[in-house]
Amino acid sequence: MKNNFIEMKAWMKKYPLQAILFLLAFLAYPLVLISPQGVTLFREVFMFRLPMELLMSGLSLCWIIKNSDKLKLNKFSSYLIMAFVGSALLSFLLNKSHAADLLISLNFISVMICVAASFSNEKYRPGALFFTSLFFSIILLINLIHYFAFNSVVGIAGNRNWFSAILCTCLPFFLHFSLTYIKDKKLKFGLILVVALLTLKALLVASSRASFLALILLILFFIIRKLNGKTKLIILLALFSVPLLVPKLFPAKYEKFLLNDIRKELWTSNVHLIKKPLRTYL
Repeated sequence: MKNNFIEMKAWMKKYPLQAILFLLAFLAYPLVLISPQGVTLFREVFMFRLPMELLMSGLSLCWIIKNSDKLKLNKFSSYLIMAFVGSALLSFLLNKSHAADLLISLNFISVMICVAASFSNEKYRPGALFFTSLFFSIILLINLIHYFAFNSVVGIAGNRNWFSAILCTCLPFFLHFSLTYIKDKKLKFGLILVVALLTLKALLVASSRASFLALILLILFFIIRKLNGKTKLIILLALFSVPLLVPKLFPAKYEKFLLNDIRKELWTSNVHLIKKPLRTYL
């Protein structure tokens, strides 16, 4: 593992801003640093989250502007980025939001571009993979320790759904770290079994429905990762068609599933808003 740390150090030296972005993303949710046993300190969490996300936006946008000549994007990627930025700007103008909200929205694309750029260099990619898998493995363990030590279903994010999202996001990185960098087979599979069971228990208690879908997708990814591209595409299209078919095939069960859930009303209202001509909002 010594060579892995050397590769990670070389990556951090080459891409220091990307390493800082990872750290800032973690500091955006420092409930464990403020009050580990707190369950209702959402305001304190948000006070940290906003400046951290604004700082991430500023740093990532500056890096993109400075290195725009080195970014190699194909036409599809360029159009996709333009569409996302355009939708964020349109939402900002129509809703007359605060400028901070616009920068936070742009984070979704600007930070990803910065991070992806640091992975594009094959020479430094092993160090980047080791850094990210180690970093997210540590975050996963911190969240699990926080949950079991203080019996908090909101994790360091201060929110039940965010807690589930962090667990589902970090688990694949932990699996990659264990399978790739831990050589002792007993230690490797022992860690995977223990951490996977603890994560599953925390997710069951947090009771976020999206987290179970994320786990299914993760398991599916490991099953189909060695299949050819065409077979993968067919499976993914079939998977994404399920949410569209379920309401039609099982309307009664779907209505029962959405009972006392505000999401259906929100989605319906959004559809009505989209149907209205754009000039009605100007």
